[in-house]
Amino acid sequence: MTNPQAEKYSAPTPEEVRALLRAFDCTAQRAGNMLAARGRTAREWLGGTRALPYPHLYTLLHKLTREADPRYPLRVTIGNWRVELEDWLEAMED
Repeated sequence: MTNPQAEKYSAPTPEEVRALLRAFDCTAQRAGNMLAARGRTAREWLGGTRALPYPHLYTLLHKLTREADPRYPLRVTIGNWRVELEDWLEAMED
């Protein structure tokens, strides 16, 4: 049985993954460690040879935003994560 929500997910592009890591001053190795993934896997997300699965994106964003501001960890939804992340980043600039 497939998850109907999975059809709503558009994985981040390699450029988006790099921008995300830059926004939080996070290396690919550290991101991989946060997700219990190998460094090679994280490099594949950056290189575009492997898509970043939604559960990994959700967990990474939640952990990074919680570190940045423990009061406001981000919990993104499967189909709207880009807008939610952008809104969170803008709110943190204020």
